[in-house]
Amino acid sequence: RFLSLFTPRTLIIMRASSTPQSCCGSSGRLSSFEKQQQKQRHRHRHRRHHQSKGRGGFLAAEHQNQSTKTTTSATASSSSSRTTKTSEKSAIEFAVQALKRGSVIAVPTDTLYGFACDASNAEAIENLYAVKGREKTKPVAVCVSRAEEVKKICELDGKIEESLLRKLLPGAVTLLFKRKWTETTLSKSLNPNVDNVGVRVPDCAFILDVCDAFDGAIALTSANTSGKPSCVDVNEFRELHEKCERVFDGGKIIEDDGSTDSALLRAGSTIVDLSKGDGTFHVVRDGCALTNTTSVLLEYGFIESK
Repeated sequence: RFLSLFTPRTLIIMRASSTPQSCCGSSGRLSSFEKQQQKQRHRHRHRRHHQSKGRGGFLAAEHQNQSTKTTTSATASSSSSRTTKTSEKSAIEFAVQALKRGSVIAVPTDTLYGFACDASNAEAIENLYAVKGREKTKPVAVCVSRAEEVKKICELDGKIEESLLRKLLPGAVTLLFKRKWTETTLSKSLNPNVDNVGVRVPDCAFILDVCDAFDGAIALTSANTSGKPSCVDVNEFRELHEKCERVFDGGKIIEDDGSTDSALLRAGSTIVDLSKGDGTFHVVRDGCALTNTTSVLLEYGFIESK
């Protein structure tokens, strides 16, 4: 299956109460100072207990606790150093340079966060699969900057009008067409032995600006370990940050509140097969834009095949 990648939703922020704890008085509750003293007494008793059994156990526990803190701090620092806000002026330039070096980057789209690399670079594509832990037999989609670019990498029959593409793209849809094997910049190592290719033009300004500045197709797959849930926030795949040259943080794409809408958006783009060339289409994955996509195709005279 082609994994592709949504529409921002209102972010709900839970604010902690700023009301201070009252001091111990007639209510019988402990003041913050007394609570601190109680904790210290508990720690001292804990320490004396271990000392009576030998200092080795206590020191080992302290060392382990310190090591855990150091590791956590180092991981957070490493992740932070790789992260760039998409609002930064240099973000697009950083992304383009990383792609040209054959690196894998993480980017927001209109549906999910995704891993991206140069679709013409065989080594970069190899790295993309390694970062995600994805089987090489499973294809990935390709992202271009505008609907007019689709014909550069796909074979389009007469029924695929440019106006149809412009009506569907940009949008949360992946369109499957016969791929071009000649006169194309796509690497032959991209989805080898697969006749079709899924094409995306996400409705997301940042990735479209990156594609435009890069002036080439970008291989794109969801930013998560293969088989794990898709991600709508950079923190959801933090353990994979170190495998990317840079992670571009566009904020939380949706608020996953368990509602029908949020569940649909996390489902990724709608995938539709238009490769048959006989005026039919087949829905490969419902995704989050099924109603609009099928409505447009029916308007242009396409018939859905089951």
